[in-house]
Amino acid sequence: MCDTLRVLLNKAPRGAMTVLFCLLVAPFFRPQVIEHIGHPELYDLYFWWRVAASLVILALFLVVRCCKVFSAVAGLFALSAFIPTLLFSGRLMVWFDQFFSFSMAMVLAAIATRLWRKEFLSALCFVTSVLLVCNCCSVIMFPDGIWAPHYYFFGNRNGIFLMMLPALGSSFMLDSERRGRLPIRSILLVAVSAINLMLDTSNTSSIALVLFLIAVFLVRYKVLRQFLNGITYAVAYLVAMLLFVFCRVGDVLKPVLEGVLREDITFSGRTPVWDAILGTQDPFSALIGHGTVDYGYITIDGVTLNAHNLLLHIWYVGGLLTTVLFFGLVAYGVANLYRGRVSKRVALAAAMLGAFFIVGITEAEPYCSFYFALGIAASIQPEAIRTRAST
Repeated sequence: MCDTLRVLLNKAPRGAMTVLFCLLVAPFFRPQVIEHIGHPELYDLYFWWRVAASLVILALFLVVRCCKVFSAVAGLFALSAFIPTLLFSGRLMVWFDQFFSFSMAMVLAAIATRLWRKEFLSALCFVTSVLLVCNCCSVIMFPDGIWAPHYYFFGNRNGIFLMMLPALGSSFMLDSERRGRLPIRSILLVAVSAINLMLDTSNTSSIALVLFLIAVFLVRYKVLRQFLNGITYAVAYLVAMLLFVFCRVGDVLKPVLEGVLREDITFSGRTPVWDAILGTQDPFSALIGHGTVDYGYITIDGVTLNAHNLLLHIWYVGGLLTTVLFFGLVAYGVANLYRGRVSKRVALAAAMLGAFFIVGITEAEPYCSFYFALGIAASIQPEAIRTRAST
């Protein structure tokens, strides 16, 4: 049975595979506007769509038998967050929406990037580009927000990176294989991203966009790709995490934050959240975690928030084991990026992951976008050779 399906996948037209990947990717990018337009059946539709997509992804993994180690660790990553969720009577729906979906996004991205790179990147680019354009239109049409200030088609203004980085990253990777052609699609996506950010600014997303575009320019030069690789970006993130979250270097950078970025030294109230997260981690919860209690779990001045930091969110929810597995997934991805660092396509995948690391300093990133980027990083190859499921 698996052999028959593998043969059918090998013979499937590229267009059909691109459509399939669009259908598998789309339910992992749920616009928040559907929760606020009075049609709860749309939310249910996305839920069951994601369930169906997850079943197809699992079936695809069993058929192609590819990326086994990375996929296994991704599954353990989801399971390790499931255990404290059960122990502390957490919300299973939040676990499904986050950690289970994270694992499915990584497995899909890893398998599809290895076997159907162009088709998958085209699908990811199409889905996120459509969402990015829709979000831009909503910012123009509803400058005060749709259901609350700074909330638009996809969600809060700070969430623009969720569409922007996958759209730009996949577009530039596809363009890298079309030498000599003007990257019109990528230029238009940069313009749409800039319009979004100019109309309602998000400092974190703006910094990520600028640094990503600088990296895109620099990796044109082969000698610089030796230095701008996955390990470089991962180490930079850990150093920034240490300096900003634990050492509070923001106090020293007050003139830059307030004068240039117009940001206060608490990063818009994030430092009290970090302190609160660290304050709740007694030895038992630091080891076991709290589980997926809700989308927000720390209350500051009457407002319930998440950790506003990628690592702190994972540590708070899943404890030490989930954090260790996360480091293993990242290490797998950045090691693959390092091995293929001389390739421009691989360097662009590293730049996309690095941009997500930048956002992860001040955002928890409890969405699938980052994990799609991590799956791509773990599987992308420098050779410009199409690999089929039979390999």
